[in-house]
Amino acid sequence: MQPRLLAAITAHGYGHAAQTAEVVAALRRHRPNLDLLLLTDLPVAYLRTRFETPFEHRPYRCDVGMVMHSALAVDADRSREAYVDYHRDWNGRIAEQRELLRQWKPDLILANVPYTLLLAAKAEGIPAVAMCSLNWADVYEHYCVTDQASREIHSGILDAYRTAHAFLRLTPGMPMENLHNRFIVGPVARKGRNRSQNLRRRFRVAENKRLLLAALGGFDTSVRVKPMSESDDIVWLAPANWRLDAAAHITIEETGMAFIDLLASCDAVLSKPGYGTYTEATCHAKPLCHLPRNDWPESPFLNEWLHAHTRAAGLPAKGLEIEDVKNCVANLLQRPKPNAPLPTGAEQAARFLNTFF
Repeated sequence: MQPRLLAAITAHGYGHAAQTAEVVAALRRHRPNLDLLLLTDLPVAYLRTRFETPFEHRPYRCDVGMVMHSALAVDADRSREAYVDYHRDWNGRIAEQRELLRQWKPDLILANVPYTLLLAAKAEGIPAVAMCSLNWADVYEHYCVTDQASREIHSGILDAYRTAHAFLRLTPGMPMENLHNRFIVGPVARKGRNRSQNLRRRFRVAENKRLLLAALGGFDTSVRVKPMSESDDIVWLAPANWRLDAAAHITIEETGMAFIDLLASCDAVLSKPGYGTYTEATCHAKPLCHLPRNDWPESPFLNEWLHAHTRAAGLPAKGLEIEDVKNCVANLLQRPKPNAPLPTGAEQAARFLNTFF
């Protein structure tokens, strides 16, 4: 009989799916016949780039996440309203998800990091595990708790997480000391292939030029950088919607390469604080310049780990200026290359999940 796993994934950016995909890949090494349902409203085209073995996809909004102004800025007011709306028919939402579980009959639920489904799973007697580097209770508390009504919403989210058999807190991550069921596992990161020479030959990039990969996560972002000239020593690997000088800009889309291979092939990375790019860059020993994201509650813990394990530096808060980026990359590349940490978290999580089958 095939073991059936339902993985519920928040659509707040792409990092949650990336984390889950690595753990599922490790779990399938233990359970090759795993039957997988992905419950998420992330685009199926993206899911296929991360989950490389068969899965069933059911589009479904699993949680609220945070409403964003941009890849860097949370809209706290609209987020607060979204949570009020989501929690308005709390019992009805759980009943809807219980019916979904009755239809698919999973043996185990992995939530990254929705919470109402954990309550539905408990009501149906199905084991459930939460997993992430953050949880929405702590994030919601940071931005949205202002009165008694919002405190009750926060308490409901926290209680839901506590019903899980375990919360696998990935490294790096928020402390989550308020979760008695927390277990800490190592970093989760995919390893890519270094195809730098092929990339340079195809796009005629000289060896003295530095390939800088710009990665701000799964949010539409249009960034304007001051014009660059042929003499600049940085060639940007950036999304097509970044308005950059064509002479120094290769779009990620035109390379046709998987993102993780681009990361393995670049000389340095430009990013915002975010789990996926931080761990993947670090586990490839890539220098990383990061934009400020001081209000995001996960940032201090991600930045502390990043700076302890790879060459990293923050950029000024004044905006994205080409000179700041060039100086940051040059300074980081002068530092000794560190020993990259091993991404042990996926196998640790998979071994834990395997005990439920």
